[in-house]
Amino acid sequence: MCVIIASLCFMPLCYGELPGREEEPVCERAGDNGIPGSGNGNDQKGSLLEEARIASEETAHKVRSGVRFHVDMEEGYDDNIYRTNDDMESDYITSVKPGISYDFTPAPIEGKTRTISSLTLDLGGEIVRYAEHGNLNRDTLTKNIFSHFNMESVFFDRVNTYFSLERKQRVAAELYPEARTSPTSSSRDRLVDYWTNNYGANYNMGAGRYTLVLGYGHSDVIYESEEDKVNNNIHDTFSLSAYMDFMPDTQLFLTGSHTVASRPKSRNNDVEYDNFSAGITGKIAPKTNVTVSAGYTMVDAETGDDTDSIDASLSLEYQLFPRLTFNASASRSIQDMAEQAETATEDTDDRPDSEWATDITSQYARVDRLFLGVSYFPSLDERLSLRAGVSYNRSEYDSGREDKTYRFDLGAGYQLNEWLSLTGKYTFRKQISDIDDSGDPSDDQGGYENNVYTLGLSAKF
Repeated sequence: MCVIIASLCFMPLCYGELPGREEEPVCERAGDNGIPGSGNGNDQKGSLLEEARIASEETAHKVRSGVRFHVDMEEGYDDNIYRTNDDMESDYITSVKPGISYDFTPAPIEGKTRTISSLTLDLGGEIVRYAEHGNLNRDTLTKNIFSHFNMESVFFDRVNTYFSLERKQRVAAELYPEARTSPTSSSRDRLVDYWTNNYGANYNMGAGRYTLVLGYGHSDVIYESEEDKVNNNIHDTFSLSAYMDFMPDTQLFLTGSHTVASRPKSRNNDVEYDNFSAGITGKIAPKTNVTVSAGYTMVDAETGDDTDSIDASLSLEYQLFPRLTFNASASRSIQDMAEQAETATEDTDDRPDSEWATDITSQYARVDRLFLGVSYFPSLDERLSLRAGVSYNRSEYDSGREDKTYRFDLGAGYQLNEWLSLTGKYTFRKQISDIDDSGDPSDDQGGYENNVYTLGLSAKF
């Protein structure tokens, strides 16, 4: 893979002194007899060339100093790669994610608005290899040069823009529940290739205690094979948010958004969402950060299945000691029930179209989510960090069906030096889905249980 980085330097006709150089601006420099513009002009021509050379070298130095190469390598073991409750298979999985990033943040100038406040670019790929299930191997690097490209920038200290393009490969069993429970390996192991694209912009019109943010966002998921193109989907969202400083570190907010979602390959499947929410966020005590929000969403579907939902959420962060922090969040969504919910997927963690209107999360009568986490930096070594988290999701249908997911994560990180770090992680997940409405966990045909152990090495240089 070859990567070519080119930089352009635009030099104004007249500019002031460079850092560390005490001299008059170029356009004010005197000629041979001390009068501006007099003399043969050779001194001014030479100075212009010298200034151009210095500016070019400084720009090239900034570009080089902002470039970073990074690679993430992981070796893991999964005892249930298909996430099924029968015919479970395990394997060792190796993942390599190389990439290159560029970060440019010019120094602020007092009293002057910067044209470019910041610019971040990231380009990378992924190679995944299974020890025994070679048919599940994925490679979005050598075949397509990259698997993701991300860009974020801020202009005039007010306009934030973003763009991302990512190509993914997933096994059908990871995306579709019908493939996960299929008795044939060809249906479960089929590789699904798709692209995700996101871009948008936000304009900050804040002044004093009040801030108004106008935003637009676009996202789409495009599948490559004809078999999967029926799942292609597009979202366009327009939003307006208002913030008011309630206390020095606390804000009140009110947001509204309108989203148009469509599936180009399906007929009569356009959906429009109108969402309104309000809440408070910030530091309510010296050691406590909290966000509380409540909202209402109206869904207007072209099929006539109009629904609405009420959502409430709470997130809390409490720093007991400088090295010990607790996190907690809880949310509840009460939604109308659609007829097609009984045939939807019971697990949406890995679905690329998880925000699509016909996804199960938008069809539940009630969705409860709870998360508790803790992070600790032991005093015995400043470079060591420990983290743990437990989550519980429960989704209930009007019909009485109930899906539950339990998850536990335990991780550790160690910074070997300024550019190399080591990580270890364990994840346990169990899902129970009484799809036959019996409520008996022994009949959880849609459930599964798996353990994943991962050891990773990250390098940035």
